[in-house]
Amino acid sequence: MLFRPDNEVRVIMKSWKVIEVSSDLVNDKTRHLVGVVGDFGRICSPIQEFDTDAMEVTTRSGKVYELVGKPNENADSEYVLKGWCDMNKITEVTDVTSEYYSSGALSKTQEAWMSDYDEAAEWWDSLSQADREKAFHAVISKMYKAEVLDRGTYRYALYDVFGLDSSMYRKGMYSGYFTLHNLIADALDAEETLDPGVYSVDSK
Repeated sequence: MLFRPDNEVRVIMKSWKVIEVSSDLVNDKTRHLVGVVGDFGRICSPIQEFDTDAMEVTTRSGKVYELVGKPNENADSEYVLKGWCDMNKITEVTDVTSEYYSSGALSKTQEAWMSDYDEAAEWWDSLSQADREKAFHAVISKMYKAEVLDRGTYRYALYDVFGLDSSMYRKGMYSGYFTLHNLIADALDAEETLDPGVYSVDSK
């Protein structure tokens, strides 16, 4: 089943690629993002602008897609793509991802993050053992509050718990925190679905 999501402005997409399509319904070829948003495959409306430095894509609908990670195939998005192609009488599909992404090159945003990473690593190495323990305790305590106690969103963790501003949104992704946030949320959701009658152990 295909559906059109509403009330979105900025969207995070992973396992993405770019396709160019031809259709019996329109004369001109159009280019689209194909990927995963949340837990669902997604085909975006025609691409209007692709910022390869920020890895952000603006589509005809006005949405801005923030691309996370490297291009990749995904079964869910491929399933949605097939249904979308059938519905729109697509006659030809060409993968043009390589025109926007080079596996051997870093975007300016990625280069800036690598510089920040190096500085952060040097700062950590410069700390005394006592200061490392304080920093570790402070970070993990805030993560535990955001992820486990409050079950907050990624934005909630960054802005409300850590007190950071929007400049850290993408840096948090590159650092791995966005992936870690999702892994923790998925694990906690899975734990809630377990049947305690089946998985509990009677110690008596």
